[in-house]
Amino acid sequence: MLKQFEIDTDRDRLYPDLACYQMNIAEMAARAVEDEADEELLPSWSKFAAEPLKAKGFFTYMLQALFDGKHDALELDVEYQVGEIADRRVAMMFIASANNENLMKTAQIADRALPGYTVITLCGHKDNRINGQRVTNRNSQQLVNEIIEQDDNNILILSNQMAARSFSIPEITELYLAYDNGDNGATIQKMSRTLTPSKSDSKVGRVFSLSFDPNRDDKFDSMIMEAALKVKKSDEDIVSAMRRVLRSIDIFRATEEGAELFDEAEFIKQSMARNGLSRVMGKVADVSSIPMEVAGSLASGNIDVARMTKVMKSAKGRTYAEKADPKQKNKRDLSHEKMMAKVREMITTIIENMDVLILGTGETNVQNAFTSVEKNGYESAVADRFGVDYETIKFVFDTGIIKQDWVDIRMQLS
Repeated sequence: MLKQFEIDTDRDRLYPDLACYQMNIAEMAARAVEDEADEELLPSWSKFAAEPLKAKGFFTYMLQALFDGKHDALELDVEYQVGEIADRRVAMMFIASANNENLMKTAQIADRALPGYTVITLCGHKDNRINGQRVTNRNSQQLVNEIIEQDDNNILILSNQMAARSFSIPEITELYLAYDNGDNGATIQKMSRTLTPSKSDSKVGRVFSLSFDPNRDDKFDSMIMEAALKVKKSDEDIVSAMRRVLRSIDIFRATEEGAELFDEAEFIKQSMARNGLSRVMGKVADVSSIPMEVAGSLASGNIDVARMTKVMKSAKGRTYAEKADPKQKNKRDLSHEKMMAKVREMITTIIENMDVLILGTGETNVQNAFTSVEKNGYESAVADRFGVDYETIKFVFDTGIIKQDWVDIRMQLS
């Protein structure tokens, strides 16, 4: 999806328009408890995914509000928010990291809650079959297309991970993100499931972020910031680049009065307050060719290091040991994947703390700060604070894994 921004911020005409909606489902959760539809509601998507039957009342209420406009919840009534009634709705929803067994239970709840919909479950559960065929990543697109052609009902496709990429169904116009957190790249891939071109020139791909706490929901922040980093000109600040990207995407806040378009300045201010920029930088950093000894040093660093109040005050960083999962077939690949995830987290931590390092040395940029650290012999203090060898921290800047202008951007915004 971000390739569209790299080519043209007005987007190629072949692609559908994109509209994003931030929805607050906390009130619906509270209402489900008040109505005793769900006495033990677990107010987070990860907890719902772990025990969907415990929160079936809330999930039922939410689905009926989204798709049928029930329960007097205009802020969740999608047709009210978008201002139109579709002849037929084909929607896809990615649920939090539900295992296959719990996703099957979630689909049963959805099937009972929405009698006017055909609910399709995409996961590798042994009993999950469509038209007699067991569902796999390879055949999922074909099987869903068959149902869409054979069935005149509205369609709701539920998935945990399957079909997040290379899954092109032109009829999908609604995409729901029902999870608390998630890798930025994976989220963008999921959003793209509603951007498959169709025969209609008027198609709008709509993405709905269903959040228990919209003030901390940064799914759209990440998309905008990553696009801004890609299109930012050398002489342009990040805020201006974000404004250019925002002119090509409509982002709404769903309210009882209808969808309210976010003001550019307001959205940028809230995004910065959520501190999503450094997380995006950590995720777009090119770690593909990083030496393994450097990766190991970063992965064992103190990822949860507090912001430094004094550069010279050292505190031994905690290390994080790798924990192999014996249930996984490919332990080596999984271990590497975990390590690289920690590498990115540590890169994010370094970016977030470099402004204090620069200010603490009385300098104005990264290179001068390094020079000051070495001149005054502060290497061990910095290394102890991060739990990472000082030379490793310097290496990621010298090699461009962390771009120095990223820190400059954060300095401009602090």
